[in-house]
Amino acid sequence: IKAMSGGCLLALLPVLAVLTNAFQVVKLHNVHAKLQSGQTWQGRFDTIARTFPLARVQAAGGAHGKGGWTRLREDGTIQLRASETNIYDDPSSDLQTDNGPISSFPEEWLKAGVYACFNRAGEMQYVAMSRKVAVSLANHLQILPADDCHSVKLKLWDAPTKEDLEGTARGWIEACIDKTGNAPPGNTKEVDTWRKKVSDIASSKPNLQFRDGATAE
Repeated sequence: IKAMSGGCLLALLPVLAVLTNAFQVVKLHNVHAKLQSGQTWQGRFDTIARTFPLARVQAAGGAHGKGGWTRLREDGTIQLRASETNIYDDPSSDLQTDNGPISSFPEEWLKAGVYACFNRAGEMQYVAMSRKVAVSLANHLQILPADDCHSVKLKLWDAPTKEDLEGTARGWIEACIDKTGNAPPGNTKEVDTWRKKVSDIASSKPNLQFRDGATAE
């Protein structure tokens, strides 16, 4: 009888493992569903780590349509992040008119947020965080060519956290990498150009030198 009981228990172990994994996956789904955009969660699911392949865990993490991903480490640690919806599906706002760059911005754009600038062809050029998005955009429009800073997509907050801003910016840059294979040029090889300020250019201009008696017209 004892032998039979032991055999039954051994036979039940795979079933118990499957049920445990199912419970853990459901828990993973629920955790991910509660994450706000850009938030990260980290936990440890030893049973899943031993049994489920990485692809299965990734599918569980992205099941709620938030574009989230998971990272499964060898020690069983799982990392979830809820990113923004695909930025390429969001509407953009034009920064250029037939007469040049726009001269005023919606009042809401004075909030803190994350913005992504696109060129005339609709290619992402730069992603940045800003305390006042309108001020940052006005600076770009005074320095950059119209074709490079042609439209913008943005996300604004009244009181964003560091995680809100960094998570959104990171998600948008990752979306650009997924789509094009590269990060936006303004965040890589052209970073100095995009981060340049009008005040920096003005201070770098040499003073006009005149001959005695000469006047400026």
